[in-house]
Amino acid sequence: MITPSFKLDQNDEYLFVNIRAPYANLNEVDLFVENNDLRFYCKPYYLRLNLPGNILENDDSGTYDFDEKIFKFKFIKENKGENFQGLDLLTKLLTPISKPKSNLIEEVSSSQENENEIDDNDEEGDIWYLEQNMPQDEIKISDIKYGFGQTKSNIFSKLSNDYYLIIDNPDPDNLSLEKRRELRLENENEKFDQDHYLADYFDDSEMINDSILKFEFEWKNGDFSQEEIDCLKNLPKKTFLLDKEQKFYAFLGLIDILYAYCYTNRINMGEKNVESGWTIAKLSSTLSWLDAFKSIEESMIASFRRSLCFPLYRNWKLSEACFKDLTNLLNQDTKVILKVLLEIREIFIDTDCRYILNDLYINDYLIWLQYVNKKKIESLAACLQKIKVSKDMIDFDLECIELAGRLALKDSGSGSSEESQDEENDQNNEDWCLEKDVKKLTIKTDEKPVKPLIEELN
Repeated sequence: MITPSFKLDQNDEYLFVNIRAPYANLNEVDLFVENNDLRFYCKPYYLRLNLPGNILENDDSGTYDFDEKIFKFKFIKENKGENFQGLDLLTKLLTPISKPKSNLIEEVSSSQENENEIDDNDEEGDIWYLEQNMPQDEIKISDIKYGFGQTKSNIFSKLSNDYYLIIDNPDPDNLSLEKRRELRLENENEKFDQDHYLADYFDDSEMINDSILKFEFEWKNGDFSQEEIDCLKNLPKKTFLLDKEQKFYAFLGLIDILYAYCYTNRINMGEKNVESGWTIAKLSSTLSWLDAFKSIEESMIASFRRSLCFPLYRNWKLSEACFKDLTNLLNQDTKVILKVLLEIREIFIDTDCRYILNDLYINDYLIWLQYVNKKKIESLAACLQKIKVSKDMIDFDLECIELAGRLALKDSGSGSSEESQDEENDQNNEDWCLEKDVKKLTIKTDEKPVKPLIEELN
C-alpha cells in the first residue's frame, strides 16, 4: 500500500484533512474515525493518523477535487475550540500510540510519564551537565556506542572502507568515548594554523566584515514543501525510549550539528554549495568523530575550536556570530528546526558517501524531535544564552598569537618618518594597549574553575 501525501489544517470548530491521491479508485473509498484515530483507505492508498485530539465523523464531510487529485475531508472537533498541537509533525501523526514489541533501548521507570516535563532546576542550568565518571580499565566492544543518543554500535565494520573517508574517527567500532575525545583534541591541535588564524584576524576585507558578519538570515517558518512532506511521511515509524544519559547526549549532539549548519549558512549567506556537506560534517564533532559531550559548554568549545581549525574563514567574530545564530534557531518553532535538519539530510544525500550520517543521526533526529516538548528546547536555548565562550577556553593561546601579530605589525611599520600628530597619538595608545596585554598575559594562570556537575538530566 502507498502512504499518500496529506496536509492538516484547523479552526475552532473543524479539522480539515487534505489527502492527495492521484491514482485513487473512487469506487473503493473507506473512512474510519474513532476518537483520535483516523483511517483512510482507497486502493492503492492507505493512511492512518494518530491525531492530537478527538474528532467526530459526519457523513457529508468528504469531497474529491478532480483537478487537484485531492480528497478533502472536514471533521467536527469533539471539543469545540480545542487547539490541536503538532499538525505539521507528520511522522508523529503517522506513528500509532503503542509500545514496540522490542524496545530500541531499555526504558527506565517513569521516563515516559516525565518525557514532557521540565525539571524544577532547569532555570539553574544544572540539567545540562552530566556526571563524569572515571573510565573503565577494560572496555568491551559491545560497550562502544555512537550515533543518535549513543544508541548504535558495530555498524562501520559492516561497511566498505570508503565510509572512513567521511569521518575523522579512525576506528569507530573499537574506540571508547574517552579515546575518541582524546584523539579529536590532538587532531585539532595539530590542524590549527596560527598563520591562517592571524590572516583572518587582521583581514578587514569587505567579504568578512561587510558581507558575512553583517548577514541577517530569516528562518523559514512556512509550510513544508512537497519534497519535505514526502521525506517526513517516509521516515521509519518508531519511537525512542532513551534513558537520561542518552537523552542528554541527543540534545547536545543536536546543538553541535546545528552550530555547524549555522556556520555554513552564514558564510554562504543562506545558499548551499558543493562544500556545504563537507563543512557541516567537518565542523561537527558529533558527525566527524562520533563524539558526545557532557555539558553545553564542552559542546560549544568543541564547535568554536573546529571553526578555527578547518574551514576557509577562521575568524573569532564569525564563530561568535554563528553562536548567536544557533541560539536564535533554538528559539524558533520546532518546524523551523525540522526544516534545517531536512536541508542537512538533503545535502548529505547529494554529497559523496555522507548519506550514512543520515542513517546514524539525522533521520533519527527528524523523528525524535517531533516528540520533544518545546519547553525542553527553550530550556536548552536559555542555558546556551548564559554561556560565554572566551578565547582562553579554546586552548589555542589565541590572545598570545594576536598580541604577537600586533607587535609584528607595529615593528614592520615603525620605519615611517612622516607621521601626523594624530597618528603618533594613536600609536602611543596602541603601545599602551599592547603593554597592558603583555602584563595581563604574564600573570595569567592555567588553572580553570571546575564547574560542578550533577547526575540528573531531568
